Amino acid sequence: VNAFIVSHWIFRWRTAMNDYFMANWGRLRHIEGASQRIQEDTMRFSQIMEDLGSTFVQSIMTLIAFLPVLIQLQAHITELPIVGAVPQPLVIAALGWCLFGTISV
Repeated sequence: VNAFIVSHWIFRWRTAMNDYFMANWGRLRHIEGASQRIQEDTMRFSQIMEDLGSTFVQSIMTLIAFLPVLIQLQAHITELPIVGAVPQPLVIAALGWCLFGTISV
């Protein structure tokens, strides 16, 4: 499922970028080396966005896969050490840790 979503997203992303640059080609074609610059910049930008998007989709899929496990294991844990009693403590702890890791990077 992950590979399909990423492949579909990449295809739509590249199609949208192609349509955008083709629509604006009349203004850009007078610049020396515009086609090479556009190709190189588009390739770099697409690669970065592809990596970010595929990592994001993979992370969401991993979260969805592990949520049932966390929900079953929380029957043995009723509260978090620092926070106290909260509903679904393992899910809250996992999401909090992910948010902390995202912000700290």
